[in-house]
Amino acid sequence: MRNKEKILVFCHDAGGAEIISSYIKHNLDKYDFICLPIGPAKAVFAKKKLNYLIPKQKNPYKYLALKDLKMVLLGTSWINFEWLKLIEKAKKMGIKAVVYLDHWMNYRGRFKANYSEKNFPSEFWTGDKHAFYLAKKVFPDRMVKLEPNCYFKDIKKEFKNKKGAYKGRANKVLFLSDPTSVFWKRAKIRFNEMDLLGKILKCLSDKNKEREVIIRFHPSDDRTKYKEILKKYSGRVKIIKSSNKDILDDIVKAGIVIGLESMSQVISYLCGKKTISCSFNPKRKCTLPFPGIIKIENLDKLNKYL
Repeated sequence: MRNKEKILVFCHDAGGAEIISSYIKHNLDKYDFICLPIGPAKAVFAKKKLNYLIPKQKNPYKYLALKDLKMVLLGTSWINFEWLKLIEKAKKMGIKAVVYLDHWMNYRGRFKANYSEKNFPSEFWTGDKHAFYLAKKVFPDRMVKLEPNCYFKDIKKEFKNKKGAYKGRANKVLFLSDPTSVFWKRAKIRFNEMDLLGKILKCLSDKNKEREVIIRFHPSDDRTKYKEILKKYSGRVKIIKSSNKDILDDIVKAGIVIGLESMSQVISYLCGKKTISCSFNPKRKCTLPFPGIIKIENLDKLNKYL
């Protein structure tokens, strides 16, 4: 039998890792995958039991010389820029470099670490029609492909099973934390995740509602970041810091899910939960393209939903 073509996979951030790891699981019979997850991506691959595809030697450049290597498949990252170097190296060797876009915002900014188009891959993959048309608009001279998002399909199936097994009341407020304060400060946008959590807790405290708030931290978050806010509302609102590895274990308990504009909100929406994206800043419109996600820009509207 002919050997299957190989795909070298490199991921750092959790969002891209979720989508790419689901793509891998759905295509294991078609390709041989060599997976090199680092940072938060490692936990994603472990959760999906893909550790057996991870070799001991973690140097990604070593595998560019492999026979039958079809392409390099990468997720984007705001923190680790090794993926940009891998794109450049692969293209110089004549190997196709594909980046799976895992969101709907700041597409060009992800590749402009050095303000050079040399960081652009050979091909962009998008998982839905919204991302596809946006990428075509942002990269009109580049190859953009619609590669259906297997992660969305997996999420719906997994949530259905968890919902059937969950015996408690799904009435909690799930707050999706995001480390946006670091990036938004650079853009001189004042409202951030700290402000949002403060507004949620104030609303519940003023209403004197006995409703639990679950804080789900982003993988890049410092779990002590809300220390002062939580201290202020201690005894007035019941607050739980989630330690669940699987986001669905938090979503299944929620009656409402609130955040800024993360992939986690899209997951919540796909699971059928009432999902809110908050901006409170006319300069910062929500980029999540799903009309079923409630988008609000002032405290009065948030107060109504709580």
